[in-house]
Amino acid sequence: AIMPTPAMALSMRAPPLGYCSLTTPNVVGQKNVLPNPYSVAAATSVAATARVLVLGAGGGMELRAMADAQPGWRFVGVDPSGAMLDLARQVMAGQGDRVDWVEGLIDAAPAGPFDAGICLLTLHFLPAPERLATLQALHDRLLPGAPLVIGHHSVAGAAPDRARMLARFGDQGAA
Repeated sequence: AIMPTPAMALSMRAPPLGYCSLTTPNVVGQKNVLPNPYSVAAATSVAATARVLVLGAGGGMELRAMADAQPGWRFVGVDPSGAMLDLARQVMAGQGDRVDWVEGLIDAAPAGPFDAGICLLTLHFLPAPERLATLQALHDRLLPGAPLVIGHHSVAGAAPDRARMLARFGDQGAA
């Protein structure tokens, strides 16, 4: 089983006040990333009635983007933070019945199989040695050949270095 790190434990308890408005200016390329996980998955032959596993679903922004673009998709949204899942439920207002919410880590997710997997801006909460095990557990829940879309965020934590990095890349979408 994967154990929460101190950073994860803090995020599980912290209220998600302003989460959606804070992430966009602080995550390089977010405006280019969020609309695209559904298009990447759809472009790889995911059925119009797909069942998609979303690891790190708290906040709900990627769920909303996919739900708006793919009306036949259903989702299982997994996140260790009940507060973040509450925010995701608000973001998914009117479409929340398409999501089965799971509070916990990947080990708490149903076995699947799923038609696609999405893990955006989540792995940085895990210690490096646990990232591979988490991705393997996510992959194990997918149908053979199913797409797995991963977006990882790694940035300097110190204010001057972080500000310099954000100024350098702006919202251009780093690959």
